[in-house]
Order: sequence, then structure tokens, then C-alpha cells
Amino acid sequence: MKTLIACPVHICKSYALMPWIEAVCGLRPERVHHDFELLWLDNSPRHEIYDLYHKILPVGILTSPEDLPMQRIARSMEAIRWHMLYNDFSNWLSLECDVIPSPNALNEMLVNADAFNLDWLSATVPGRENDQPIRFGFGCSLFSRRFCERVKFGQEHPGQAPDAFVMKIIKELDLGLNVAELPAGVITLKHLKNPDPELEVHW
Repeated sequence: MKTLIACPVHICKSYALMPWIEAVCGLRPERVHHDFELLWLDNSPRHEIYDLYHKILPVGILTSPEDLPMQRIARSMEAIRWHMLYNDFSNWLSLECDVIPSPNALNEMLVNADAFNLDWLSATVPGRENDQPIRFGFGCSLFSRRFCERVKFGQEHPGQAPDAFVMKIIKELDLGLNVAELPAGVITLKHLKNPDPELEVHW
């Protein structure tokens, strides 16, 4: 088995990228012969993240960064989905680049998804600016191969968040997918705050 750990990235999240790399490299999958690979998809205006990090880990480039923010994120998620399918990964852990997981996060997500035959297992992520939890987002979600074969990451309108679109599709269509939340307290997630919030508007 092999897991893809991947997410879109942008220069406005640069404050979080090294802590993310350190945390992900510290993940401890306890299963024998279970590997994981990393991938970022840079949708910065001038591919700044690629220039800074491509020698450290695989970084792809979104070819049309002029789109609106949610459009870029949706297109990035769809590109990662195709990468996952064409490179024989068993599942994909979507871990946003400013979400820092505890060392047991990957193992617990895999164990719980297998135990309940889940196609989308979502862990609740704390809000950056307050403690309001973010449920069923892509901050920390494990997608099965079957999920990625049946669900595309898109939008109905340019301002729609891709996670809201996907949840709507799952509720409206009978896709035969099993979806659940990871129980609270199983893993710990930290949502890093931007030390310069004005940069957020450029995502």
C-alpha cells in the first residue's frame, strides 16, 4: 500500500511550509510495507513555492494561476486526484499546508478508514482565528482510491469552496461511498495562523 500526502500550496502560506514538512516527515505509519509520498501543487502567481522547495520535495505547478482563489484550489485538487489515480496510490491524505498533524495522524486515519471501510474519512480541523471547528473540509481528509475514481473536485460557481461542492455531490448522488468523521481526540491537529494576515488576500 502507498499513500499520497498532497495539497495545493501558495506563497501566502510560506510561514507554514517548513513546520508542515517537519511534521509530515515525523509521521509514523505502523504498518509493515506501508509507504507514503509527498506532493505540493503550487498555484502561486510566479511559482515561488516551486522555486524555493522543488529540491526538497516534489512540487507541481498549476498552469493557470490567474483564476480566482477557489478556482485555483479546485483545479489543484483535481490535478492531484489524477496524479493519485495514475500513479497507483491506494489512498490520498489531503493535508492542507498550514495544518500540522500529530505523529500518529496518518496511522490513525488509515486504521480507522480500513476498520469501517471508509472512502472519505475527515478529521475536524480547528479554526485558525478562533476555536470554531472546520468539519468535512479538506484540511485533513483521507480519500480512498474508489472515492477518487467516482468524485471529481470542481465547482458550480467560481466562489464555491471545493469541499462544499464535493459534499453537495455526495449528498445528491448515490455514489455508493462511505463517509465519516474521525472521532475527536484520536489525533491532534494544529492550524497555524498567518503572522501577516494581509497576505491572505493574495491567495
